[in-house]
Amino acid sequence: MTGPAANESGLMGQRNLSEPVPAVRDLGESEIEAIRARAYREAPAAKRRVYALNHAGQRYMVKQSAAGRSLPRALGGALLVRFLAGHWPRLGPLRLGQADQLHYEAARLRALHAQGQSVPEVVLVSDDHLIMQDVGPPLTQVMRSLDVAGQAELACRVASELADFHRRGHWHGGAQLRNHTQWDDRLYRIDFEEPLDQTLTLPARQAMDLMLLVHSATAIKAFDGEQRRELCCRLLDDYLRQGPPQAVLEAVRRGHHIKRRLKAMLGWARRWTGKDLERIWLTTEAVETVLPRLAADHRSSAS
Repeated sequence: MTGPAANESGLMGQRNLSEPVPAVRDLGESEIEAIRARAYREAPAAKRRVYALNHAGQRYMVKQSAAGRSLPRALGGALLVRFLAGHWPRLGPLRLGQADQLHYEAARLRALHAQGQSVPEVVLVSDDHLIMQDVGPPLTQVMRSLDVAGQAELACRVASELADFHRRGHWHGGAQLRNHTQWDDRLYRIDFEEPLDQTLTLPARQAMDLMLLVHSATAIKAFDGEQRRELCCRLLDDYLRQGPPQAVLEAVRRGHHIKRRLKAMLGWARRWTGKDLERIWLTTEAVETVLPRLAADHRSSAS
């Protein structure tokens, strides 16, 4: 699903990323109120929904409230869920917005942070703003300084860490590469505003995470078509070889059957279709390659 983390501009400043992320628990009540006041002062001049705020030598990220999806956009989001995870979600949760969305995301971040997961710590949430730790630049920005091999290794690391995240019973809801950041050598997850727990089972949500990650790899500009396909296969391999629950595999297969039917209907027009469908074809071909190989490995290990 798309989210404000796509707005990368301004997320990376002059910070010493080798130092620990500044802890919110070290902030006093008066400092938190000063940060709140500054956010209200600076919001009118902010050019993006998510912007950086500097206070007392520290940097924080501010996400402003925004209207939920329109009905056409919610329908588009539902189609994406259908293609990637094989389920039709209810439209109501996909239209969450304004204060409800900010408070929902803050609750998820606080719960995950309390369990030791690598997510931004919440400074404060109101009906207008969600203010969080700055946890480094998004990976799509980090990747620009890496060669092709380095970009592939970093993406594969995300897939492996996603498998561990899922094994602990968690889910993201926006697992695209752009919704991960890096501080020092630690990867963080951001953008938890999608209330998919209100409309999908946990296995379906985890399958959605995996396919969003794989699908996002098809947009890496440094790779040509074949390199993107190979990277998608590597991401699937790195995740699936860690033994996800069978229900997650079934959700991936269900979504794959739908994408395969779409490809059969429209594949003849591939050379005339746009980039969005081309990315879906690449994702579909990666699943077609990896899932049979995974099944063969399981049969071999069982014999």
